[in-house]
Amino acid sequence: MSLPSLRGQIKDAVTASTKQWLLEIRNLTGEVGKLALGAMESRTRRWRSRREKDSMLRLSPVGSAVETVSYETTDGAYCTSFFVSLVQENTVSSTHGSKGSIGPDPPRPSSTTIPSSSD
Repeated sequence: MSLPSLRGQIKDAVTASTKQWLLEIRNLTGEVGKLALGAMESRTRRWRSRREKDSMLRLSPVGSAVETVSYETTDGAYCTSFFVSLVQENTVSSTHGSKGSIGPDPPRPSSTTIPSSSD
C-alpha cells in the first residue's frame, strides 16, 4: 500500500467521522433551542406577573438588572436545576455522548488499519 492511498484512507475516515459528529450536533441544537425558548417564555410570564403586582417594577423589562437582582437566589437555583435536568435527559437519551456532557463526543477517526513498513 502506498503512502498517498494511506493518506486518502485516513482522510476519508476522519471526514466521515466529522460529518457524523456535525450531524449529531445539528440534531441536538434544535432540542436545546426548544428548551431555551421554553425557559425564556416561562421567565417572561413570571416577570410580567410580578410586574403587574408591583408598581415599582412596571418599567423594568425582562432581562433588566432589576429582574436579575430580584430573582438572584431563586433564578440561580432554577437555572442550575434546568441544566442538571438537561444533562440527565441527554445522558439517558444519547448513546454517543459521554456521561455528564451536553452533546455528542467530538469526532474520532474510525479504526483504520495502518500497514506496517514491511508490507
